[in-house]
Amino acid sequence: MERIAKLIQVSDFHFVPRIAHEKRAFYELHLRAGCHSFSKLVALAREIDALQFQDGDYDALLMTGDLSTDGSPDSFATGLSYIQSNVVAAGSPALALTIGLNATPDRRLLLPGNHDRWDRSWFGFQRQGAVFENVLKLTLPHPNYPYVRGLRRTANGSPAVLFFVFDSTPGVFARLWPWDRLARGRIDQGALDYFFKIARDIDQAGANGAVSDFQGNPMNVQYSNCVRIALLHHHPFDRRSTTLMENNEEFVRACVRAGMHLVLFGHDHKEFWVPRFGPCALTGNNNHQTLFFCCPSASEYRSEQGFYSFDLDLLGFNFTFYKWKDRQFAAGGLDENHQFLPGAPQRFDF
Repeated sequence: MERIAKLIQVSDFHFVPRIAHEKRAFYELHLRAGCHSFSKLVALAREIDALQFQDGDYDALLMTGDLSTDGSPDSFATGLSYIQSNVVAAGSPALALTIGLNATPDRRLLLPGNHDRWDRSWFGFQRQGAVFENVLKLTLPHPNYPYVRGLRRTANGSPAVLFFVFDSTPGVFARLWPWDRLARGRIDQGALDYFFKIARDIDQAGANGAVSDFQGNPMNVQYSNCVRIALLHHHPFDRRSTTLMENNEEFVRACVRAGMHLVLFGHDHKEFWVPRFGPCALTGNNNHQTLFFCCPSASEYRSEQGFYSFDLDLLGFNFTFYKWKDRQFAAGGLDENHQFLPGAPQRFDF
């Protein structure tokens, strides 16, 4: 099958203002939050650069939340430098510290996590605000979450990828206990209704469905001829009461109802995938499959690290999990028990 897009998913970088730090005790001891491992960032950039040299450039980098540890402008600036630069440098004269991911605005989607909405108080509550969007220079105006972006590799009329981007940090109706405000996610029913309305409007327009691409340019798509992906930070399947997304079942049903093929998220710092089946109100498929993938941390020093690659076509995708093992990344997949499966790629059909 013809490739529609090659995607890289990274998550939970947990940057602090200084990129060369391996860890900082202040975050660990006082805010119960770790930060990035610089050595893992170097290895990650080298691995992705080698993959592009071997297999060609990826079409989009998806960063599913917690770019920062403390939600500060300086931490966001550090993260942005690593994500979008060819080389990350510091000092005067400039000293090159590492190569970057070179994900320019026309091929990246960044979305906030609970640490990115950190209010920097002693308890570290989540709080709504636009610091994440302003510092990262997300120039495309989107006054509402969720919003949709389209990606197409070739000419108009060919298959495209639709990304539905959510902010799952809680709003004013979330529970107010401190730990819930710190770690739990929520997407209110109104946002889920709005999500379905966006999808339905695109679908009802037929071949003239209108979306914006990553640069804000208009593009026409046909909903039934697209791979459809939802992106958020908080995981809807974790069973721990302190971190489970509050309205997780409603969110899962909404994704199946709107015909999402993939739902990609992070937050849990571990890898797993879960299939869900049900009726899709837009395609008429009464047993539509939506696949949910949780991506581990890309570089948080206390966690096992890894990242994902998705090579998409209209019938499914080739999946590769690059897991940090023995001081390097090993390519493989995930079995039904979420254990690392050596050898890649792993095929999933829609």
